[in-house]
Amino acid sequence: MCYHRASVFAIILALVGAKNAGLIPVIGIFIKGLASFLRNIPLAAWALILVFSFKQNELTGFLALFFMSLGFLTRAFIETIEDYGTDTIKALEATGATYPQIVCQAILPALAVPLCEWVLYMIENNIRDAVLVGLITGSGIGFLFDLYFKSLRYNAAGLVVLGVVVLVIAWEILSIQLKKRIEHHAKD
Repeated sequence: MCYHRASVFAIILALVGAKNAGLIPVIGIFIKGLASFLRNIPLAAWALILVFSFKQNELTGFLALFFMSLGFLTRAFIETIEDYGTDTIKALEATGATYPQIVCQAILPALAVPLCEWVLYMIENNIRDAVLVGLITGSGIGFLFDLYFKSLRYNAAGLVVLGVVVLVIAWEILSIQLKKRIEHHAKD
């Protein structure tokens, strides 16, 4: 669930932080630095840092996935926005378009497909990473696996692993279908 919150914050940060779409260059440098910091700390390290800070609970798992997703998506969104041509942005600025108009009428519609693809990719990663985070933070699917494994209930632990594998494969198939629909809708 943290991916959609992270993606909303990431798109806002990316729009402010991108060179060609950002408002203040100094803020863009700060946002890129923050995103790199959040992204480059391994997920297990985030989970451990947060467990030491907030103890084992659902909040620590959520925050670990949120910080990792926010950093990754912000950097990915910034790079996607910066790859977008500045000619359109400058042309709209020359016609007197405001910043919100440029974002809503040019940047977001043109980049909807790649931004959605990044979010789908992050969801897939979060599904897999939730097991590790749950093991460390004592929550979610990782907690169930740990509970069954430590109580020597290997059949149940194997079923949890099988469930995660099926979920990842199902998400991959659904993700491919969603990407096709998004690309088809964008062409229309």
